[in-house]
Amino acid sequence: MRKSEELHELVHSLTRSEKRFFKIYCSRHEIGGKNNYVMFFDLIDSIKPYSEEKYEKKVSQADFIKHLAAEQNYLYQMIIECLDIYHKESSVDKQITKLTNIARVLANKKLEEQSIKILNKARELAESHHRFALKIPIYELAKRKHFSQDTITPELLAEHYSNLDNTLNRLQRSRNYQKVFDELMLLRRKVGYVMNERVLQEVENIFPNANQPDPISFSSFDEEVFFLLSKMEYFRLVHRGDAGNYYTTRLIKLFEDNAKSLTGIYIDQYIYALNVFIVSHLYKDKEEARTALHKVQHLEEIIGKRANNTYVQAKRFEVYYTCITDLALKEKQYDDIITEMPDIEKRFKEVGKHMTPSFSLVLQANIASIFFNAGQYKTSLKWCHRVINEAPRLREDVYYMMRILYLMIHFELNNEIILPSLILATSRYLGKKNKMDQFERVFIDHFKAQLKANSKKERKELFQSLREKIDLIKDNPYESLALQDIDVFGWIDKRLAKLQ
Repeated sequence: MRKSEELHELVHSLTRSEKRFFKIYCSRHEIGGKNNYVMFFDLIDSIKPYSEEKYEKKVSQADFIKHLAAEQNYLYQMIIECLDIYHKESSVDKQITKLTNIARVLANKKLEEQSIKILNKARELAESHHRFALKIPIYELAKRKHFSQDTITPELLAEHYSNLDNTLNRLQRSRNYQKVFDELMLLRRKVGYVMNERVLQEVENIFPNANQPDPISFSSFDEEVFFLLSKMEYFRLVHRGDAGNYYTTRLIKLFEDNAKSLTGIYIDQYIYALNVFIVSHLYKDKEEARTALHKVQHLEEIIGKRANNTYVQAKRFEVYYTCITDLALKEKQYDDIITEMPDIEKRFKEVGKHMTPSFSLVLQANIASIFFNAGQYKTSLKWCHRVINEAPRLREDVYYMMRILYLMIHFELNNEIILPSLILATSRYLGKKNKMDQFERVFIDHFKAQLKANSKKERKELFQSLREKIDLIKDNPYESLALQDIDVFGWIDKRLAKLQ
């Protein structure tokens, strides 16, 4: 990527308050050519969207830019430095590191009482925000201080290593559960729901102790969080929703009981837990699902201003609209979502690059299914294209489902010239991926037969046969996932009605 494009991306990623802080920062520091850099910043900010031709034209007309390459690099570094300063106080990790470093400097100056006071603040902050890894340099600094003053004793040394061992043990226990959760999440991002015995065995290998009794207690907040996350994700993957709901509910309560200390990754995990809860309650308790959905929509009521940064906004968008479209598909109520589509597309453009790709894929697949179920096949095709044009490196279940929907759309649009080649390509692709399960095979065979059908009666019999075959597999948890989104029975009934 060219430096001009990197700089443009950086400038346009800034929030309004970050841009304001940058300009104040420039005005407070006597930097050579400071006004020129503010003008250069505004020039880049005015280019929407990025175009190399537009960029070069504007730069060539700006007489305050003398040495473009050097000034681009300098402006880039100025913005990075400014962001570091702006976000320093908002990051607990940075606050702890800053306090530890100040304590170290004061100790080097032999200002021992001041150093200890600052060090205790750092320790309390690390403990209250569960930053155990950051406690290690704090312990080391305290030990070093005792050695430098010759105040070290066997008791103090034993206490130091006891504290260190305890912290490392808490970290290790937490990391063990975190590793399980990360591996389960990685598998979910790749394949989606478990759809065959091979993937089920992979899940069991990742978490062989999933069905053992729960620990009586936990040594840290981190450990409990990752234990509950791993249990939630495990039971979700293996289609044991009731067991999973128990852990999801516990996790949400744990987060909400500690709302004041939720930062960074914990906010992300809290939103994800709400998403899992909502999805699991769409069928059995819609009121509970809507209550959790309200929490996503009004996150600032729980975590305050921390809900307003760009990353969290993107998380809220992806979870809220994925769940809303899920709900529309479950209830077969499509009009409200279709009415909202201009706003949804607008938000996609605003926060799309901050979204988790797997969530983005699922949301777009949901929208494609909604338009198909509503009979708007050309619009459905547009969204379906957006999904299948992505490299299938994640959510294979969604990708495979969209390949089948793609055939259904072209069948509805009477694109019989290209259908044979599409059917062949889909059949080969699914076969190569070992994904030709019953659902896919039934549809591939149906479309092949439809293309050979010579009469209305024959086509009607094929659709009746398709309905019977789908009815046989609808209760199989490995085969029925596509039926949750694509209203296959509704589509078949529409076709049969036309063939009367």
